[in-house]
Amino acid sequence: MRLLALDRVPEGAVLARDVVGGGRPGAPPLLRAGMRIAPNLAQRAATNGVGAVWIEDELGAGIEPPEPLAEGVRDHALRAVAQAQDATRRAMATNRSLDAAVLRELGIAADAIAQSVADAPWDPSDPAPADPGRQWHAVRVAALGLAIAARHLPTLASPHQRGHADRLGERLALLGTGLLAHDIGKVALPEALLARTAPAGPAEERVLERHTIIGEGVMNAAAVPVQIRAAIRAHHEHWDGSGRPDGKAGAAIHISARIAAVADAYDALITPRPYRDALAPWAAARAIERAAGSRFDPAVVEVFSALVMPYPVGHEVVLANGRHAVVAYVDAEHRLTPLVRARTVGGAVEEFEAALGGQFAGEPVLAGAGV
Repeated sequence: MRLLALDRVPEGAVLARDVVGGGRPGAPPLLRAGMRIAPNLAQRAATNGVGAVWIEDELGAGIEPPEPLAEGVRDHALRAVAQAQDATRRAMATNRSLDAAVLRELGIAADAIAQSVADAPWDPSDPAPADPGRQWHAVRVAALGLAIAARHLPTLASPHQRGHADRLGERLALLGTGLLAHDIGKVALPEALLARTAPAGPAEERVLERHTIIGEGVMNAAAVPVQIRAAIRAHHEHWDGSGRPDGKAGAAIHISARIAAVADAYDALITPRPYRDALAPWAAARAIERAAGSRFDPAVVEVFSALVMPYPVGHEVVLANGRHAVVAYVDAEHRLTPLVRARTVGGAVEEFEAALGGQFAGEPVLAGAGV
């Protein structure tokens, strides 16, 4: 199978994966795998914010990109985030802290995500659906953040601690809870600001920045562990001290927030907004890597770079000569020279290594990432 921009999908192409809509969690897919794309179905997908779909054809034959989260794990997490958002609105209306049962449900969902991503091949670049409620963003950030954490946190433990897998599981569940709730404070912001069709100006940025403080504010500080609260309050802090809301720098930023910052920014970059197109995975990965040591913890970015391939399997790339090709295989040790497939002038399918290092050396684009 291969991923193709919706406006490039030929009529009659067969869907390889369900096309998910942007409704409430648990809603049926917009389109089912196995359906053939007709103009009315393509229009339906486009109207619902779908920008790309997985298709089956000769060029993608035998290509098996890593699966995203299992449907049951994903839908449970989406429901837990939606319930937490509703509970946050009620808590704020009554000047109370978020109920502990809500956090427990987020923790159960986070634990299931952590178990799914701990050792599995990873591709967080599956196209994002329309996400008016921002639940999908929360789940995608949690999945990527937990995949990073599962590989990074053990390296931070002392030799005595490294054998305690149960302790790592607890840490991942707490971090995952914070990741799922990292933007919970946005429920208090004006919807017109969140759905804006232009980049935020300075005054709007100051309002947007409040969501981290609001989100932490609904947590019971005496009862909610710091791993959760830090991911919520500090995921817009920068390694060099230029972030918000507290201007912390370096190791003074909790590790939960340092991981959340990378996962949040990457997902924001590969997700389209009304005022900008999504970046290709390679451009988003390059932007993250260029910001190591300024915006992001270099050690976290190092793990991210080993995990997230700039040219994911099944994705389309444009070669230096303008030809379109699909990535068939990527060796993590040679991530900038993937094996690709393309059609010859005569229409045959050929495979070859594509040297994409020159393209990857482009300048990063981080403006607005994660906000």
